[in-house]
Amino acid sequence: MAFDVYHPCPFCTDKKLKFCCADIAEEMEKVARLNESGQHRAAMKILDRLAVSRPNTVWNEASRATLLLGEGQVDEAKAVLEKLHGVEPENLAVIALLATASFAADGYAAAREAIWRAFRKATAHSDLVSALAMGIAGEMFDHRKYLSARQHLTLAMRLAPSRNKQAIFVRLLEFDGNAEIPYPLRSVHSLREISGDADRQDSSRKAMRLAERGCFGLAAERFVHLAQDTPDDPAVEYNFALCKAWEGDEEVAAEAFGRAALAEPDFELAAEYAALEQFLRSGFDDRIVRMQNVEYRVPSASKMLADLDADARCVRFSLPPEATAGEDGVPDGIFELLDRPMPESIEGLSAEELPRAVGQVAIFSTSEDSEGPRAALAAFEGRDVETAKSLIAAVASDVELVEEGSEEGDVALPRDLAELHVRLAYPDKTSAKTRRGFERSRWEKAVETWLETPQEALIGKTPTQAASDEGLRVPLAGAIYVLDAFCLRYRYTLDAAGLRSRLGLPAIPQVEVSPDLPLNTFSAIQLHRLPVERLDDRQLSVVLNRSLLVHHGVFLKAVLEEALKRSLPDVDTTRLYMTLSDLARDQGDASEALRWTNEGRQAAKSGENSFENVFRWDTKELGLRLEDPESEDLQPFVRRIASYYGPKVPRFTEYLNHLLLSVGVTPPSVLEPVGAASSGVWTPDQGSGTAEKKLWLPGS
Repeated sequence: MAFDVYHPCPFCTDKKLKFCCADIAEEMEKVARLNESGQHRAAMKILDRLAVSRPNTVWNEASRATLLLGEGQVDEAKAVLEKLHGVEPENLAVIALLATASFAADGYAAAREAIWRAFRKATAHSDLVSALAMGIAGEMFDHRKYLSARQHLTLAMRLAPSRNKQAIFVRLLEFDGNAEIPYPLRSVHSLREISGDADRQDSSRKAMRLAERGCFGLAAERFVHLAQDTPDDPAVEYNFALCKAWEGDEEVAAEAFGRAALAEPDFELAAEYAALEQFLRSGFDDRIVRMQNVEYRVPSASKMLADLDADARCVRFSLPPEATAGEDGVPDGIFELLDRPMPESIEGLSAEELPRAVGQVAIFSTSEDSEGPRAALAAFEGRDVETAKSLIAAVASDVELVEEGSEEGDVALPRDLAELHVRLAYPDKTSAKTRRGFERSRWEKAVETWLETPQEALIGKTPTQAASDEGLRVPLAGAIYVLDAFCLRYRYTLDAAGLRSRLGLPAIPQVEVSPDLPLNTFSAIQLHRLPVERLDDRQLSVVLNRSLLVHHGVFLKAVLEEALKRSLPDVDTTRLYMTLSDLARDQGDASEALRWTNEGRQAAKSGENSFENVFRWDTKELGLRLEDPESEDLQPFVRRIASYYGPKVPRFTEYLNHLLLSVGVTPPSVLEPVGAASSGVWTPDQGSGTAEKKLWLPGS
């Protein structure tokens, strides 16, 4: 690799190579070749030699720091760059690299001054600053600071070179579609315009520009100055809160969201601000229930497995077919631990009478530290982990507790809602329809429990008590958003409108629609206030894409139904029908799920690849009908698809027979083996039935 001395220097700002680092170009060519071939140590020897003969040469020292960063020697890289920055304080590459090294060595909080300097000055090095923003997003996500994580993802995409934007955009879509994150925290939140005189608006615009560049702490400082002039301005408090949340300072942000909620005259905006405050506070260390990890020393793994198998409170999970027990960290067995024995039949039982899963334990015959067999228990702290530990002590009394604790980033529950998190356990042959019925009943009971549970956000009052307190109506409406998000995480659709009405809160008003409505700036909560039937086709397309990501059942259903009434361009109608069917299924409405499945099938008959697409819908219906094996409609449907697809699809009848037996259904006599045994199971995505394929499961 030859460097042209008339080209810009890779690291010296606004200089051609001829005028700064030309005398080390030959050595740097060797370094580049060695790095490309993976010979990093040899490259580092050359760079170390140049550091002595040509100290403080930017190209050499920046390359040395970059190589150190790549090798994980972050403190050494930071030391090199701090020295170089002292000599070349305006060099943009050095500014970007120093911020990267400081973040890698010390974390965001300690490195933020260097980071903000890079975001302000070094955007010309787009690959470096974009990667830095991505790294910060990762750190914030690991600490469950989701507002900050998303904003840094957005910043990374904005700063990135064109070749990297698409990959970051995909990461952003994955974030927005992550159902483990409360839905109001995985959408855009926009700063509000500040009213006032020219000086005030100028200060606001400067703060917004800083925020746009990722200098969130500096932007927050400017909003503080604005708040001193008008302490009761909800827009200023909200902007300050957002900037602090984006910075990762959620304690200060929560307080500011609370002040914004108190000052905001618009009830719905105030409720959203109160919800954001509660979401942030629910993640504080003293407000969460963590997953506890407990490790045991086990005298005999085989004996513990046998002891657990013999107790009706311990239910063994099947390992994946590709996993080999006892090898490469694969446990010899995994058990779900229950608070009571698994009944042989659940007929006549209520949801409250079913066993409740309190934890999982994995048994390893070998361990990484070679200290013999181990068992690892995972359960939420409090009642669950104590029940699980007591069960293990009773069933396997010869095990020795070695260590227990939790780690930052582990799964956690908001303390105020932890009692609502219940995992029911069912005998193996319990149908999906029966399970959904129990789950629906359990969630209905959970909402009643929530109504009578004291909430910290309601100053220790229950929602029922807070409903009669005028000063708590806004935080109560915010608490309903928090409950709604918690229910959505576990695929239960809360009747939030009905709950508000029951508590005497005002109905949620709809947003007034206009052609220039800035939908891309709407938060998820604001989006859900849109009257979808009044949107034009362009607006509906925007809302459709966003609602498919957020996947809030009530609003998504309304959007999908409206989209199907129109001929929107570039819309996958199969996905719309499938999603509507899935939403109905998740709510236990089998007839509605089947209705949407049938409508999707009818639409598929008139489209391209009709055989494959209709087959997909028929297998979708099969999956739905197998959720209720006792239904009198199942056998006629099975006979129909067996007769039709058996001769056409290799091994379909064999697959269908196996599937029916797996859910305890006796196959009808029409099911006879069809097709060659070696031909595999045909799927709609393959052109012929000759290649070996995995099973294509109904509904996939």
